[in-house]
Amino acid sequence: EEPDEMQQALESRQFAFQQHLKTVREQYSEAQTRLAMHRLAEEQIQSYESQKSQLGEQAAQWAKLSDLIGSADGMKFRRMAQRAIFELLTTNADKHLRRFSQRYCLQSHPETFEVCLIDQDLLSQPRDIKSLNAGEKFLVSLSLAMGLATLLSENVEMANLFIDEGFDALSGSEIQLVLTALQHFQKETNCKVGILSHAPQLIGTIMPEVRLSKILAGKTRIAIQ
Repeated sequence: EEPDEMQQALESRQFAFQQHLKTVREQYSEAQTRLAMHRLAEEQIQSYESQKSQLGEQAAQWAKLSDLIGSADGMKFRRMAQRAIFELLTTNADKHLRRFSQRYCLQSHPETFEVCLIDQDLLSQPRDIKSLNAGEKFLVSLSLAMGLATLLSENVEMANLFIDEGFDALSGSEIQLVLTALQHFQKETNCKVGILSHAPQLIGTIMPEVRLSKILAGKTRIAIQ
């Protein structure tokens, strides 16, 4: 009987061990599954954190853009666009003015839509437009007109630009500088320049030339040379 009891005890222990082993294996398999899920969750969290960081950067950029140009009525954006165009206009006008005279340069005011005239002979100090003589005012006005025409010619085909009066306020050397600059302007923009003036200094300097002369009351003679 003792061997039978020992056999039964061994079989009972063997069965219990097998059950325990089965339980351990099930627990191990469950732990492996949880570990795999945990690793997958960590990867997803890292991916989410990366996306969160990217979205945060994009949100910051949009917030900055909204601060600059965002408004319910669109006024901020219009002001920014107007400022950019105004600075381009001033830059173009300054290039034309420097062809007339190296003394002056044009700059846009940083806070307003005003053009600042800088006088190199006055230690690069701003110059009041009212202090300019007639010839200087004409050169500045002509530079702004040419700057605007240059700006428009980038998107709009301009066939003609007419300049009305002002040449009689210029000296002979200044007139030659202006005419040379206008020739460059025509080549750059493919825009024909017409000059309307009573200045005798221009007679014979521009071809073709259309002359208007009064012959009788109410009648005018037109001659093309």
